[in-house]
Amino acid sequence: MRRVALLLALCLIAAVPAACGESDSPAEQREASDREQIEAVAERFAAAVAARDARAFCATLAPNDVERLGKGESDGSQRCLVVWGEGRNPLFEAKDPDLSIEEITELRGTTATATLANGGELAFLEEGGAWHVHLAPAKE
Repeated sequence: MRRVALLLALCLIAAVPAACGESDSPAEQREASDREQIEAVAERFAAAVAARDARAFCATLAPNDVERLGKGESDGSQRCLVVWGEGRNPLFEAKDPDLSIEEITELRGTTATATLANGGELAFLEEGGAWHVHLAPAKE
């Protein structure tokens, strides 16, 4: 009987933190989700650069950035491949660019900025419910 009581007490102690409101608030959950998505798109961006894959590179960019590349003259995605394609993308020429995120330094609403391991910065924009690399951020 003592063992049963002790086991029950241990189970209750283990369950108390979860039941006592230690879960993240919706805002904290949203921020954690945003950070995960930003890190994932940054990894895809870095992989595209490492592979010198213009199509994958363009796929990580914010849709409005890609659309602006079209300038109304052509399809934005095709123009992106021309503008950022092989022989034109300075990132593709770097010997060993380290584009991994060191820290997400700012996350406000639909924009974010991260410091990269190479000392640079990379901007991100949420469009259509997904995060993208934002190569044309507006200066405030």
